Amino acid sequence: MDMYGGDPPKFHLFGMLGSPLIEEYAADLWNYFYRAQLSFIGAAKAFRDKDLVDLLYSHVESFEKASGTTYQRDVRNNIKD
Repeated sequence: MDMYGGDPPKFHLFGMLGSPLIEEYAADLWNYFYRAQLSFIGAAKAFRDKDLVDLLYSHVESFEKASGTTYQRDVRNNIKD
């Protein structure tokens, strides 16, 4: 529904370049990458591949440092165990 608007209102089927929503979504893009990385860690844990979990975790930690953001404090304990 984010692609519906204007005067008169209509569906914008070819994007909405210049929309104020672009900044909001761009600011949140890191979150999609971050969650994907956590999902890969969960899958590696399901296969009991500790070496892969550790490798993926090092990538997550690098990503956290590069992005300056983390939600890991609570999640880290649940995934790493």
